[in-house]
Amino acid sequence: MANSLRLKWLDIPGARPSAEQSAVVYDFTHEDLYFLGGFGTGKTHACGVKAVLLSSLNPGVEVGAVAQTLAAAEKDLIPAIRLALDNATINGERLRYVWKAGKHRFDIPAWRGKIVLNSAEKPEYLIGSNWAAGVGNEPGLWPEDSYKNFISRVRHPGARVRQKALFGTPEGFNWLYRYTVKKYPDCHLGTNPKVRAVFADTRRAHWLPPGYVADLLDKYPEDLIAEKVGGKFVNVGSGSVYAKFDRALHVRDCVPDPKLSLTLFLDFNIAPAVAVIGQIVPHPKAGRVVYIVDEIVIARGTVADVIREFVRRFPRNVFGEPVRIIGDAAGRAQHATGLSCYAEVNRVLDEDGRAYANDTPDANPPVSDRVNIANGAFEKNRVFVAPRCENLIEDFEQVAYIPGTRNIDKKRDPLRTHLSDAVTYGLHREFGRVRLSASPEIAGQRPAFPWTGGTAGAPWKAKREKDEDDEDDD
Repeated sequence: MANSLRLKWLDIPGARPSAEQSAVVYDFTHEDLYFLGGFGTGKTHACGVKAVLLSSLNPGVEVGAVAQTLAAAEKDLIPAIRLALDNATINGERLRYVWKAGKHRFDIPAWRGKIVLNSAEKPEYLIGSNWAAGVGNEPGLWPEDSYKNFISRVRHPGARVRQKALFGTPEGFNWLYRYTVKKYPDCHLGTNPKVRAVFADTRRAHWLPPGYVADLLDKYPEDLIAEKVGGKFVNVGSGSVYAKFDRALHVRDCVPDPKLSLTLFLDFNIAPAVAVIGQIVPHPKAGRVVYIVDEIVIARGTVADVIREFVRRFPRNVFGEPVRIIGDAAGRAQHATGLSCYAEVNRVLDEDGRAYANDTPDANPPVSDRVNIANGAFEKNRVFVAPRCENLIEDFEQVAYIPGTRNIDKKRDPLRTHLSDAVTYGLHREFGRVRLSASPEIAGQRPAFPWTGGTAGAPWKAKREKDEDDEDDD
């Protein structure tokens, strides 16, 4: 069956697989395979091709395909599998398949194949499956128990090629490191009979557009380039989360400009209930800078309480409209009250007669991406915080990783992390797509604040493309 299957690698003229992609996609001898690479190294596309090939080698038996969440799968893994199938032929004819959205499954009649999509968001989502083989996308962002359940699902007695292949970016010395390089020091050599890990560097991805690597090198702090571009496990998971924040540089008087609209950065909690208020300030030389002008912290409060306090502090018709809203995408979910958190936000703003626009993405980006973008913005002097935002400043100074991991310590102090989470959702939304040049202040060209250039042509008002890398928070 496999001998008659042909896959066109990419739907891009002249494109071809890299040596690293080929090493993983066409390896059917190692029981466990890992493709670990920097951004843009074609991990997700290779994952989709691998899923189709494993299905063809296991006729009539399910193959699992796991993403961090189903929302993430809809953005990356499902399109990758679909692209591989769309560009496949069998016996010289175009391969036919059916996508059954309700069952999250691709059916491939030519070999009675089934590729079933699953979420790793919660370990229990992977219980009960019985696969011949499995592929996984961005495993470093999964809970460790989800990985263990994924491994245990590949057990079908009818399997011809029983293999588990995972594709993702390293995430510090977390559990993925322990199960690969630490446990099998020779796994990258291809000589270990059970486990093989292939590492890919973004700088060797020949298909990337000019300037892509330069943008990454500009966007990320130096200590993360080895991970996000080089695709290596590096020890960046200790100490301060927001290591590039400097009170002496980034805390200053930020008087809100009535000519500009306000941005509400939101994270949804009860103890405390919080919000951060900022302004995206156009600048004639720097492009735009984020000024954090105020914070709201209510020891025990609801979403409505926070928005009412916002309305009280920032009256209607004083500032430009609409109010821009960016926050935790999980707030879109319906709760026991019958309303989502954002429905509550809308209700209070409607009662005030306030115009607003919600710019929250459908799914949260990875925590590591939010942190990296924030540190890059601090490093380039693109974010400034008013002294009155005492809790947010303490967040940026005190929020730390759990030692030896890339996981933020959210238990040490219950007051910490919520405000910085709110702000970094916004910073990722604002700066996650653009190359960050240094603020003129670095060269001593301190711009007057507030900049009164008005809101016409503000960058965030333009129609946005969906993020390729946005994923749910953990």
